[in-house]
Amino acid sequence: MKRFKLSILLTLLATSMFSQSITWTSSTFQEVWKQSTVSITEVNAKYKDANVIINPDRKRQEIDGFGGCFNELGWDALAYLESTERDKIMQELFSANAANFTICRMPIGASDYAMSYYSLNDVAEDFNMRNFNIDRDRYILIPYIKEAQKFKPDLKIWGSPWCPPYWMKTNLHYASKVEAEGQKNDLSPQKIIIPESTGFKMQVGYLNAYALYFGI
Repeated sequence: MKRFKLSILLTLLATSMFSQSITWTSSTFQEVWKQSTVSITEVNAKYKDANVIINPDRKRQEIDGFGGCFNELGWDALAYLESTERDKIMQELFSANAANFTICRMPIGASDYAMSYYSLNDVAEDFNMRNFNIDRDRYILIPYIKEAQKFKPDLKIWGSPWCPPYWMKTNLHYASKVEAEGQKNDLSPQKIIIPESTGFKMQVGYLNAYALYFGI
């Protein structure tokens, strides 16, 4: 099982139009939720030649929201907790008075935080998608999403793939390269996909099947 390593979590908590400062909160394994105050004026003066300058007085765009990704390992970890403790975490992520996640991703098939490789159709050459199913997601990802919706009923969710089904790839494997030392994905070095080249079988049957895979 892969371990999620939290390197740093940065969140802008408050912006004062009068003092021109922000409260900066960061977390590491050693220090959790450490707060410090940063003056925007001082930062702008120090980095006057920088390409990015924070100017809270000029608004040029709106952010639709913030969120994260639903994944199998995340729900597996939460499942070990008592329901009351799990609810506290979900509330911290999705309630309006906490992190207030409003837009989240659901991977279509496996992601890099899935328990194992899979897609929604692992039957090779099934161009008509007769064996397409979401049975695995019914037990892990969908319950995870429903728990989140208890605290954010209007949560927006968008789906995107991490990888197409293995049989649509030129190397017939979910990975594109051999993993780092100490990890195994059973990919032969001879089947590594060259960077910046497509590993998808660019043939009409596979392209149509992949389009159908998204459209079902």
